[in-house]
Amino acid sequence: MSFAGATRGPLRIAPLFKARSWGGSELRALAHPDAVVPAAPIGEAWLLCDLAQSDGADRTLIAEGSHSGKSLHDLIADPSTRGDLLGRAPPSPGNTFPLMLKLLDARENLSVQVHPRRWATRDAADPKDEAWLILDSSPGARIYRGFKPGTTSAQVVERARSGALVELLEAHEVTVGDAVFLESGTCHALGAGLLVAEIQTPSDTTYRVWDWGRRDTTRPLHLDDALAAMRLPADSHCEPIRRVELHDAVPAGLVRVDPVSSCPAFDGEVWTLGADAEATMTCRGVPRVVTVVAGAASASGLSSVVRFGGTFVQWADGDAVRITTERGARLLVAQPGDSVAGADSSVGRRIS
Repeated sequence: MSFAGATRGPLRIAPLFKARSWGGSELRALAHPDAVVPAAPIGEAWLLCDLAQSDGADRTLIAEGSHSGKSLHDLIADPSTRGDLLGRAPPSPGNTFPLMLKLLDARENLSVQVHPRRWATRDAADPKDEAWLILDSSPGARIYRGFKPGTTSAQVVERARSGALVELLEAHEVTVGDAVFLESGTCHALGAGLLVAEIQTPSDTTYRVWDWGRRDTTRPLHLDDALAAMRLPADSHCEPIRRVELHDAVPAGLVRVDPVSSCPAFDGEVWTLGADAEATMTCRGVPRVVTVVAGAASASGLSSVVRFGGTFVQWADGDAVRITTERGARLLVAQPGDSVAGADSSVGRRIS
């Protein structure tokens, strides 16, 4: 599939930064000196995005690699690179890259919200499944996800319209290493005091149900759309919160792989590399998106060390990537759902 002499090494991605009223200051340090960064609090760093609804304004660019200056969308549109990049993974609607990766810095509560689901949207909005990995948390920090037992659909409608829907949601205290899956249509909110990595399908459609009393005309509520898209109590069962050990040490020279989340749309896992460890990331027939979430690592084909928030893409059919670290690192590795390889295929795997 590759042309003779063509380089299919890793593609380092330059993030985009989004101002949010609930954001903080932690993500500002990720920005390159030449990057455009809003002066307002930064709530989200879009580490990789290719959104059809943005008309190109919200597409991250390749900062280093054989196609520097282009977007992944450009590679998908080009027949000479599309197959090598995507492999077995189909593009998302709009011919876009099938994953989106973010970091979220929640200084305040995010709105109580819902994303459209595949079979219950009233418009052409793209569905959005997502998974959170908690990277840092304040004492007592919590998330809200799904409805409490015994909640009725009538109560959901009444409380949504009165602004008290959060009273019906399950609240969970979370801490570093908790992994939370949010199926499209699940009513949820991210609480204050959390730094989160997010894997999601490529959509930026959010229906706000309640915004904690904020009076911000730029953040309207969308009650009717939210209620139409929402998974109501009868079908709102949520997967248990998974635990990924982000504090425990791995012996020098070893790599451990632990699952974060798995659904038909994507799989995510954490690779924990001990000091002086080395691992080879071979191609698996679908692209991988790799983000450093702790420590620092070097990747063959990239000119400099990848540190916190640094993100690169491995082609589905390209060069193997050799990853090394001196003092240890943790990598969040995400890939589109793959019916051939299956889900959670590397649970507990140790690489010497």
